[in-house]
Amino acid sequence: MDVWKRLDQEIGRKKLNHSGDVHVYPSESSRIITDPVTGLDMVVGSCLRQQYFRFNNQLVERGHKAGTLYEKQDVTATQLWKFAASYDTEATIIKKCKEAGIWAENHTQFTIPELNIKGELDIVLLDPDTGELVGADVKSVYGYYGEKAVFGSPKDRAAGRKGIPKEEHMMQIALYAWYWRKEIAYFKILYFSRGSGQREEYTVSLEPDGEDYMVMTDGEYAGWNISELHARYEALMDAIDNQEMPKREYDILYSKEYLDELAKAGELSKTDLTAWKAGRKVKKGDWRCGYCDFKPNCYNDDDHPIADYIEGEYAIIHSEELIPYGNSMDLQGHIDLYDLHDKDIEITLQNGDEIISMFTGLGKDYLKAPIRTWAHLVPPPLPELNDDEEVQAPTQKTTPNSSG
Repeated sequence: MDVWKRLDQEIGRKKLNHSGDVHVYPSESSRIITDPVTGLDMVVGSCLRQQYFRFNNQLVERGHKAGTLYEKQDVTATQLWKFAASYDTEATIIKKCKEAGIWAENHTQFTIPELNIKGELDIVLLDPDTGELVGADVKSVYGYYGEKAVFGSPKDRAAGRKGIPKEEHMMQIALYAWYWRKEIAYFKILYFSRGSGQREEYTVSLEPDGEDYMVMTDGEYAGWNISELHARYEALMDAIDNQEMPKREYDILYSKEYLDELAKAGELSKTDLTAWKAGRKVKKGDWRCGYCDFKPNCYNDDDHPIADYIEGEYAIIHSEELIPYGNSMDLQGHIDLYDLHDKDIEITLQNGDEIISMFTGLGKDYLKAPIRTWAHLVPPPLPELNDDEEVQAPTQKTTPNSSG
């Protein structure tokens, strides 16, 4: 018997769909900061587009709306085992808190209706010295770079200095602190390394700032306020309500111009910097894109952006009529209108007098999905050339939609 094979099959076994309402989560918190390299706005935390895909999928899966599911990457058994190890770490720490006599409750759920947020606090503790309630969230880390960030380098630790908490963890627990600001005195982020066994904690609290609240880490201002998180959730819910897909907020591959800026700022690794100086191609981008569940909706297998909204007109050849069409979300409505479900369809994407590309013989299965999910799959046809013309590979134009 292959034990690991059977266990991998079990840990990856598809579960039944949940029912009930769909929410956004504190772990998806994000805010806008200034890119220290370019001086432009950039995002820290979850991409709104990723949350948009996840939220819409859950609406469809739970029967709240009809529609086509956005494609997802398969979660590997290795990833699922890592998740399970994190849950085991949390359970062990909760057990030890009970044995130490500082446990009050755990897995306490809450909702923030105005932002449609639903969350769960890992542990509520009781400070034996003050009698105050203390919230705590457990985070397990693994690997050299993860440990160095939150525990500090060996040199830092020898000097009595620790690292810094991860931004996404700070934002998540700041929402907890805001929700329970009248009941819980302060919060802790408890870090544990599954590899080395190292442990560290950070205290998160809020200080009033007019109608807003400043976020504090170990008694020092973190440099941002709780309203910055709220603004991002409000933008996400507006996008969901209006069915307007948010723009890309991360790039799977950085542009040459941005790589140039990183090199000048000393932000490239030694290997990448050597390649950049030699004029060789440097493949570097945001790690979030590579690990995103919904990567297939943004990038093809060659890491090229997929068309999202192709402006212009779409010619459905069988109807012999140009249909003005600027939103790639509702092509299915045109298929229904002209009763083209059982036909293979030729579509020409046009922008004024310029033909961008043609997709032939796609059939109804492709057209059930928005254009962005299939337009990159079929290359445009080669143009008809005279004998003395050189054949060149066609290019497919798309509307740029990357934040760079």
